[in-house]
Amino acid sequence: MLITVVVPTLNRSEIVRSCLNDLENFWDKITEVILINQSEDFPIVDYSIRRKILVREIALSTPSASMARNIGLLESKSDIVIFIDDDVRIKNIAFIENHLRHYKDPQVPGVYGQVLEVGQSPTECPDPTEIETDWGWMRLPANYGRPCRTRNGGSGNLSVRRDWALAVGGMDAWFERGARREETEFNLRLTARYGPLVFDPEASLVHLSAGGGSRSWGRVVRTVPMHHIVGHWYFWLAAFRDGTLGRRGLLMELRHIGVALLRNPKTGWNVPA
Repeated sequence: MLITVVVPTLNRSEIVRSCLNDLENFWDKITEVILINQSEDFPIVDYSIRRKILVREIALSTPSASMARNIGLLESKSDIVIFIDDDVRIKNIAFIENHLRHYKDPQVPGVYGQVLEVGQSPTECPDPTEIETDWGWMRLPANYGRPCRTRNGGSGNLSVRRDWALAVGGMDAWFERGARREETEFNLRLTARYGPLVFDPEASLVHLSAGGGSRSWGRVVRTVPMHHIVGHWYFWLAAFRDGTLGRRGLLMELRHIGVALLRNPKTGWNVPA
């Protein structure tokens, strides 16, 4: 079983080259890397360099994280597609293998892998039973150190069955830019039809949280930009319409929207999370 790696990138040419160099180490398990380039410069890959893996670079003139991932899904030649960010480093030699091993179970729709920030350690909290509920995915930290089942996963380290992802319509490109909850809305549709994702702490990578990229659309450490708030509302309405979240999940998301509004720069509050 082989895999296609989809990497959306935006104005991070040097950083994404380091990411591609890491992927070279998995040449025997990767069919191709699809680089969705939303930058002004095209191409950013030096094709004069002989590579162990095939890198296909596709230009996207209007930056959109969801559209970029959909292009990767449609273009993929593999049954399994993994989405990663452009500013990640992968030194875990079993990274791809630990994603692929779960697909031996024909009922698994996708795998969410652990994401560690630079210098960060895994956490054992909360208990997996608190995560494996309708709304418990909201409590799943990206650096979680215990395997579990979940309804959500960040697209910085998320693999899916291509046909199943397309069957539920892929990601919703109406989300603005890299809006909040765009991958969650997709994951809830996917898991509502096919069952929960596997969270695997051993399918781990390191996120650099580099400057630029989608962060150029708004600083989100202590404040929440308006397009994230719009994404929150769009996600809530979609979940209500489609019935992908129960009552408690909808109420929890309303709480997130309230906090986001308080932390929006235009309100002047700038309160911590």
